[in-house]
Amino acid sequence: MEFGQAVNLSGGYHHAKPNQGEGFCLFSDVAMIVHRLRAEQRLLPTDPVAYIDLDAHQGNGVCHQFRDDPLVRIFDMYNRDIYPRNDFEARKRIDCNIPLGFNCTGAEYLRLLRGRLPQFLDGWSERPRLCIYNAGTDPYVHDQLGGLCLSGDDILERDLFVFEEVAARKIPVVMLLSGGYSRESFRLVAATIRELLRGKHG
Repeated sequence: MEFGQAVNLSGGYHHAKPNQGEGFCLFSDVAMIVHRLRAEQRLLPTDPVAYIDLDAHQGNGVCHQFRDDPLVRIFDMYNRDIYPRNDFEARKRIDCNIPLGFNCTGAEYLRLLRGRLPQFLDGWSERPRLCIYNAGTDPYVHDQLGGLCLSGDDILERDLFVFEEVAARKIPVVMLLSGGYSRESFRLVAATIRELLRGKHG
């Protein structure tokens, strides 16, 4: 698979489980991406996949989708005190698990991300052939559901850091928008896409 970047202006339905929808998510687009690429042999059966979930809610459905698939490795930073806080089985599946408390600041969030994501991407015997980035805007300070305190600038810095890290390793990446429950969500997404289109982050 050639290196490239893509953004789906929808998607990120990370709560849907193999046998049921959940949390506004009717189906798992993340699982569909992986299964379709494998079926088309654009991902080989032995190709590793990196899944990065930075939505404020833990991506429990993705954990259940790939519960028995060690080739999909999961990085998840989330508010541990909000939905789906009782899905302990899902949390066991996370390869790099970073639970956050209410009102986590942007500075602390970015410090953790910068410290842990490069280790996650480099901790493979073989470079990932694909990265799926679930880029929810609900960590934004004015979001109604996320309970975290990132500014708009923090959200942009977060997104660009992820793209820069995967680009440095020549890993193809697709960004899914996932959750966002403020009036500013579309502006936050637009700011990231505008910077990506300038071509300086990949």
